[in-house]
Amino acid sequence: MRNFDNNNQEVKDIASSLCKTATVDVTAIEGGRNSRIYRVESKGNVFALKYFRPDKDGKRERFEAETTALSLFAKGRVEATPRIIAKDEPNNCVLMEWIKGERVDHYGAEEIKASVAFLQAVHDIARKESGQKIRRAT
Repeated sequence: MRNFDNNNQEVKDIASSLCKTATVDVTAIEGGRNSRIYRVESKGNVFALKYFRPDKDGKRERFEAETTALSLFAKGRVEATPRIIAKDEPNNCVLMEWIKGERVDHYGAEEIKASVAFLQAVHDIARKESGQKIRRAT
């Protein structure tokens, strides 16, 4: 995976291109083994820029699997997932809606109910899209 950090001009250039503006602020977010996530601010809007590491054979399976899933979730009106704003396939990046939240370190009944509701929504989408080939997660 490329070594993208907050000062990396390549990340800023990609974010600027996807936001269609010359001025963006980019901050790397911690975590992620298979991808890097950046918080992008542009013209008063906040986005997430996700860069997927290439797979061993150079394919873009992670990128394709996630963008396909997010498109299906948007079509199925799953509110807990970000909407795709723009994609940069050559650079294996996707610009998404920023969903404000906090890391869940401890969970209880509320979080379990939310997880079950999400899984039910995914199941409903799979049933509705049964004629379409839905990829497995990578």
